[in-house]
Amino acid sequence: MVRETNEDRRHRMFERILNDLDANPALVPWLNAVATLRDRLIIGEPETCYLASMFAESAIFGAVGDPELDRIVADMQNIERANGLHPDESYGLDDAPPDWLALNTEWDARSDVITAQLLRDGGLGDLARMYVERRAQFDDRSEEGRSRLWELPFDDDHDDVNVPRGHNPAR
Repeated sequence: MVRETNEDRRHRMFERILNDLDANPALVPWLNAVATLRDRLIIGEPETCYLASMFAESAIFGAVGDPELDRIVADMQNIERANGLHPDESYGLDDAPPDWLALNTEWDARSDVITAQLLRDGGLGDLARMYVERRAQFDDRSEEGRSRLWELPFDDDHDDVNVPRGHNPAR
């Protein structure tokens, strides 16, 4: 995928990888592959950060099965239902009540712990340290890697241009 010159094919390859992770969240082999690509100098640190974060995010949103995340999501959904939101609706950060926001912060913290552990398990301990200790640097490197792989400017207002077509990280 990283050396593929056909943009459509590159997007399809990445979409298949993410679909694979959704169906079978065995993340470690994918992270090991990313580490191998980096170690063989096929990709740099920015691309490594981007791919590792996308794979970890896909695994977490694809139901890693963490009881704590499951509990938090259930509590958030209970608040949404109690406030009249339909099952296919959720709050945005700007319109959520304080108890939902507190749970969202708790979910983010737990997700960060899981992500760091997934990175360590996948042979990317150095990136796990960066993720935990220098998060802004990790995020900047990840964004740089995304831009290099997809040759797209980042657009906070249009998340659909930030990932390959067909993949919805918000599932």
